[in-house]
Order: sequence, then C-alpha cells, then structure tokens
Amino acid sequence: MSENSNSTQNFLYRFITILKKVFFWIGRFVKKHKFFTLTMVLIIIALVFGIRIYGKINAKKNLSVDNSLITTPLSKMDLTSSISVTGTIASADEKSVSTTLNGTEIKEVHVSVGDYVNKGDVIITFDSSDLEEELETAENNAALNNLKNQKNLMDAAEAVTDAKENYDTQAAGLLEDVNVALSNYNNLAAKRDEALTNYQKAQSEVQTAQDHYDTVRAQWESEGWAVKVSEAKSALDAAQAEYDRAAAVTDVDLTGSIYDKLQNAKAEYDNAVARYETPLKDAESALESAKQAENQTLASYEEYSSQADAAYGAYYGKVNTQTSTNEKNEDQIEDSEYNYKITSLEQSNNQKTQNNQIQEVEEKLGRTVVTSPISGVITAVNVEAGDTYNGETLFVVQDMEHFIVEAAVDEYDISNINKDLKAVVKTDATGDDELNGTVTFVAPTPDSTSGSDTNGGGNTTNTSPTYTIQITLEDYDERLRIGMTAKTAIILDSREDVFAVAYDCVQIDEEGNSYIEVTDKASVSQNSRDFEKNISENRQNTRRIYVECGMESDYYVEIISDQLYEGMQVVASVSSSNNLSDNMENGENQIIYETVGPGGNPGGSDMMGGPGGAGPSQGSFGGGF
Repeated sequence: MSENSNSTQNFLYRFITILKKVFFWIGRFVKKHKFFTLTMVLIIIALVFGIRIYGKINAKKNLSVDNSLITTPLSKMDLTSSISVTGTIASADEKSVSTTLNGTEIKEVHVSVGDYVNKGDVIITFDSSDLEEELETAENNAALNNLKNQKNLMDAAEAVTDAKENYDTQAAGLLEDVNVALSNYNNLAAKRDEALTNYQKAQSEVQTAQDHYDTVRAQWESEGWAVKVSEAKSALDAAQAEYDRAAAVTDVDLTGSIYDKLQNAKAEYDNAVARYETPLKDAESALESAKQAENQTLASYEEYSSQADAAYGAYYGKVNTQTSTNEKNEDQIEDSEYNYKITSLEQSNNQKTQNNQIQEVEEKLGRTVVTSPISGVITAVNVEAGDTYNGETLFVVQDMEHFIVEAAVDEYDISNINKDLKAVVKTDATGDDELNGTVTFVAPTPDSTSGSDTNGGGNTTNTSPTYTIQITLEDYDERLRIGMTAKTAIILDSREDVFAVAYDCVQIDEEGNSYIEVTDKASVSQNSRDFEKNISENRQNTRRIYVECGMESDYYVEIISDQLYEGMQVVASVSSSNNLSDNMENGENQIIYETVGPGGNPGGSDMMGGPGGAGPSQGSFGGGF
C-alpha cells in the first residue's frame, strides 16, 4: 500500500471522527438555539457532499489492501457523565441592609466601601434623642394606666364578693321560710288526713246504724209490734180506768185484785214497750247519733283540709320566692363575674398595648444602631452623616470567603439536575485548578417563559425557559472575585476503574445481545513489510465476548464480563477496501472510527476545552477540537 493511500485513509478516519463530535455538539446547540437550525443543516449538507466527493476521488486512487483490522488494548478507566454550564461567581451570603426609621437623621457612618467587618460590628448610628423622649412618655402613660386598671379590677372583684355574700344571706333566710311553711303544711296535712280518717269511720258507723234501724223497723212493721204495744196500752188504759173508778168509790180496798190488775197491765205495757217500741227508738237514736258524729267529723275534715290548702299555698309561695330571689342573685353574681373578666381582659389588653408601645419604641431605639448581619466586605454605602433616612438601602455587605456559582440552565438539561449533585468549577483567574462544589439550589419555576425576541436583523426568534441553579463551592480560593465567569461541570454519574470501550466497539447480534470482538494479536502498521500477512492472521483469530453494557459517556461505554482483562486487544472496526470503493461509487460512506487507550478523549480535549490527553472525565463538558 502506498504512503499516499495510508495518509488519505488516516485523514478520512480522523475527519469522520471529528465530524461525529461536531454533529453531537450541533445537536445540543440546535436544542437550545432553534433559530440557527436551518443554517446548520445547510452547512452539514455541504460538508457531507464535500467529504463524499473527496473520499470518492482518493478511494479510487488508493485501494490496494484487501482487509483492514484496527485494535486497541483494553484497559480500565474512569467514566464521567456531566452537564456543562457557564455561570457567575457570587457571594454565598449577601445582605442589603435597610431599616424602618424613615424620617430619622443619620448621626454617623462608621465604615467605607471595601472595609472588612465582623458580624455585629456597628456600621451606622442614627440620632436617638426623639425616640428616648418618646420612650419616657410611653413608660409614664403605662404606669398611670396600670394604676387605673388595678383600681377597676379591685372594684370588680369586690362586686363579685358582695354578690356572693348577698346570695348566701338571702338564700339562708329564704330556705328557713320555706322550711317553716313546709312544716306548717305537713302538720295541717296530718290533721286533715286524721280528720278524713275519722270522717270515713263516722260514715261507716252511720251506715251500720242505718242498717240496724232498717232491720228493727222492718220487724216493727212486719211483726205488728205497734199493735202489740197499742193493745198493751189499751189494756193498761182499761185497768187504769177501772182502778180510777174504783178509787172514786169510798172505802174501797185499792189493794185488791183491781190494783193487781192495774199493776199487771202496767207491767205488760212496760214489757211491750221494752220489747217492741224501745229497740226501734234505740236504733233510731243510734242512727241520729251516728249522723251527728258524721257531720262533726266532716266539718273537722273540711276545716283541716282548708287550713292545709292554705298552708300549701303559703309553702308554694315561699318556694317561688326562694327560686326567683336565688335566680336573681345568681344573675347578679354572673354579671359581676362577667364584669370582672371584662375588666381583667381590658386591663391585660391595655397592659399589652402599653408594653407593645414601649417595646416598639425600644426596638426603634435598638435600630438606631445598625450592625452588620454577617462578616464580610462592605461593597456599598448609600448614606452619609446628616442625611434624613427615606427608606433606601443603607449598605451592602458580602461574604468574600464563601462563594456560589449562579447559572441558568435550559429546559433540556434542568430535569437531569438535582440538589446534592457534585460539580467541578474552573475560572480564568484560577487557571487549570479545579474547584469542587455541590448543587444546593434548583429553581422549581423558570426565570423566563417561552416568548419572542427580535434580533438585530429584525427577525423574531423564540426563547426557551431557563432555570436558575446555585452551586456552593467547597473550596476557598483567594483569587476568586464576585462577578467572575465560572465554567462548571455538573457530574450526573461516574464510574471509577472500570473497563470501557468506544461505542463502535460494541456490536449487537441477531438476538439483541451485546458483544465485542477481540483478537490475540495487536494491529500492525500499514508500513510493515508483513502487513497483509498479519492482517489475515488477525482476522482469523478474532472471537466474540458477550458483555453487559453499563454507564455511558459521550464517547465510551462501560462493559462488564468476567472474561475481560487488561491489555486484551479489542477490534475497533473491520471493513473491506473494495467494499469501501463500491460504497463510495454508490454514494455511501462506511465510517471507520479511531479508538484510544485509557484516560484520553479521541481527537478531543480536556473538560475545559484545552488540549486533549489523559484525564478522568469523558463527559460532555468542554469539547474543543
């Protein structure tokens, strides 16, 4: 193979590799800058046509090798996937100090721009004479109001005590009246009940006497007792008449049979009266006596019942008086207690109001001496002694020992950035020195939304939302200054000391499994005398090793297999020169990629865009060509 052919092929390999990188960065650029898409597409088309024409001409001139086989020794490397952003160095803690003392004269300013101050150092002093007088007035008013409030509270407490004492006194008297009335009622009720019992007994006796009388009367009428008494009376009257006639005759013995007959007639009559007339009269007399007793007991019951009713009315009245009076006194107690609570709350509120007024003036007095909230450097002083303060910022102090990087990230990358991700920062001032940092803030909402901007040429372009992030630097470097431009790589993922190869070394079989091709012999120089012989031998000694793909960077992919070892020769590309010629004739390109050993970026650069070489980062940060 001629030297010219080798040079052409090497040029083509490197040019296509570089072109791949260009496509990668163009893709990222197009995402962020849609306006330039059409222009870039046209440029790419022109480059492709140029490459095709150049390759076709040189391929026809220099096709003499039947087979090409390029290998690279397998080794372990560190892989890193990152997102590069450009931001600005800012203070991790910046305070713009103002106050509420509007209309107050500034007495003295103790610092100048550039002075370093510690937290708590006095920066500005205001005139405090008016506030001191206002504080004295507020304290005097508070003392006077406190005395008034205490007197009102004591009066309210005494009213509660008086209401309770009045309740207790009247309640005791009313209870006694109720008890006396209840006792009187109970006594009369007992007599009423006794009289009722006597009345009911008399009624029973009347009924008994009436029944006895009715029985005797019935016998009187049914047995003819009246006739028998009348006959005895007639016999007596006859004996008496006979006796009287006999007595009228002188010297007649009145002791004889006439007298005896009269006596017998009297005896018969008395016996008839006692037997037939007296029982009826006794029954009638007993009935009358029973009725009289009934009337007497009824009158007694009615009298006691009336008295008991009156006593109950008196008792009920006493109870009502007791209830209403107690309720009235309870209301009085409740009103006095409520008044006491109101007075107490008013006193407490008045006290709080006075204390708040005093505290407000004291706080104003405290604000007449303005101190630095943090340690740092004074970067702005906006007032002078003698000025009347109108609400502007007094001064600005910034921490110059702890810095952050503030950056704007577009919508395509923000979803991959989270808090606590590690980052590496470089600035022009610190050269190649890398500063470590951590993402400490990711804005949840964009700083600007999609819209339209007019560029200098009068054309309208679309803008994409950007999100603010903050990266806190872990290292202090005295060369850093606020406002410096910081180039930052945010580490999304990393692997240390793993086997990795270029993407194009990994192939996929018919079943979708990943593998690499390896050979036991290294690739040979095209200038070697035995080049064609060694190429043929290498092709015959290639074999497949199936691998599992791990982390991917922009150029490399991690491969995992227990068959891998350091120094193993991995086939980077296999192609046919004749096929290359045929493809070019047919308008096709077969790209043969160059591979590199561990730690480098092929034809690329380090992470900050400097010269390519060994380095741990294989990410998208940097990328000069």
